[in-house]
Amino acid sequence: MVCIYCGGKTQIINSRPQKRSHSTWRRHRCISCQAVFTTQEHVDLATSVAFSGKDGSSTPFVRETLLQSLYESLKHRPNALTEALALTDTVINKLLPRVSQAQLNRTDVIQVAHQVLQRFDRAAAVHYQAYHPI
Repeated sequence: MVCIYCGGKTQIINSRPQKRSHSTWRRHRCISCQAVFTTQEHVDLATSVAFSGKDGSSTPFVRETLLQSLYESLKHRPNALTEALALTDTVINKLLPRVSQAQLNRTDVIQVAHQVLQRFDRAAAVHYQAYHPI
């Protein structure tokens, strides 16, 4: 990794896997300017996992699409965006064990998203189910 301040080489001085979010937290120090900064390393789902749709077609799994659908269902809440971001991470964490041969089934995504919304906000779950039938 290059330094975000001077573009010099960096070394990792601390690293911790984040079990709940399937990511890695890293602290870097620049060899040139001695600046310290933090990064989060996440799996790129769009290039790693495909989403199989109703018609059998396969497209890249796009986190932002899931986020948008959850946000639309949560619009009635005062902190809809913040809550949608957190719920998107929760849904993805529940979906990752269901990935089979780099594929996610549309039904699994809808069911998991609905279950997460059901536990969080029943009105949002009803809205989600109306727009995303299985």
